[in-house]
Amino acid sequence: MDGDKVAGYHMIFDTYQIFALKELLDKERAEKALPELALARPSSAARAADGLCETFHALGHVKVGGKDQQVWMAKFQGLFAEKFDISEDPNNAMLGFDLKGVSWAQLTAAKTKQQETQARMLGGMQTTWAMTCLNKIVDADTNNAAVWLNSVQEDLQGNHLFNMRWAVRINMEGDKIAGCHSVYDTFPLVALSEKMSRAVTLSANASSWTGVGAIAFLGAVALVIAVVKKKEQNSYKLLADATSA
Repeated sequence: MDGDKVAGYHMIFDTYQIFALKELLDKERAEKALPELALARPSSAARAADGLCETFHALGHVKVGGKDQQVWMAKFQGLFAEKFDISEDPNNAMLGFDLKGVSWAQLTAAKTKQQETQARMLGGMQTTWAMTCLNKIVDADTNNAAVWLNSVQEDLQGNHLFNMRWAVRINMEGDKIAGCHSVYDTFPLVALSEKMSRAVTLSANASSWTGVGAIAFLGAVALVIAVVKKKEQNSYKLLADATSA
């Protein structure tokens, strides 16, 4: 004091609570922002799913054996780890396979065998395919993804043969696919194969009855083509409607 007046005024108090509250609020804001950051930066599973869709689409529109096909096959291979698990219709003894810890070369050998089997089923007919992604489902927590696709198969003259729906599940090892497993409906392929087989059998029977084998054989070929075209219009109408739905 200075007489009756305060000549000095000095105060002290604990500011710890204010700083502690600030730190707590900052931490909560940072934790809240983490999911937003994760959404803004796609997981490796999401990127792999996009890569599969992009590659499948491109490979269905390039010239077989051409440079573009080689470029896209290299990109396709680049999506996979050095060793990976892969399966297609694993319970289908005729067309499927289930491979563990294989290389890209081993997968290529399995796919070549599968395609040769399909060609035999269709009497050696050469076909082309185009594939479209219908939906992608990504689980960011487990870094897995699932892809739904539709495959359209045609002969070399552009005649529609059949559609197939695919479901593909992938799991990742870092940025690479460590597992890729798919199932699809092989009924359209088997049904077409059976119709073509019956057409050829009818041709053989007609040949033995009439003795004009060459004419009967040509008739069988025409019948096969008619079966294929009628198949497009009638037998797979429901499947075609489902695809366009």
